[in-house]
Amino acid sequence: MNKVLENVNCNLEIVDYQEIEGLTISKENKEEKITIFDKNLINKIINQKINKKYQELLNIIIDINDSEDATTTDGELVLIKIDSLKEKILKEYGKYLTKEALNKYLQMFESLENKLEIPKNKRGR
Repeated sequence: MNKVLENVNCNLEIVDYQEIEGLTISKENKEEKITIFDKNLINKIINQKINKKYQELLNIIIDINDSEDATTTDGELVLIKIDSLKEKILKEYGKYLTKEALNKYLQMFESLENKLEIPKNKRGR
């Protein structure tokens, strides 16, 4: 079991890490996991992850909107990804975010849904 050393009045105490709420993330190789306990760092990591996904989806939406070959299926796939990310934000990150931050992130992704435009002549291809 992993333990955290905590400096309390110049004495080191071992604290069971499960008693401390932290965000566990996987490194790129997916084999190693680290747990972050600092709330400011957790918020920065979540913000970075959400903004990265937002930018990726925005680029996809721009490509779909600019494409002559875009179909409603392309748009539906993006909407599914957006819904999946909103669910992830609520389930995985909700406990670390303030209500205001949570609403901000959800509104960001709802605004993406509104940016998706597939003209009627492209529908159903």
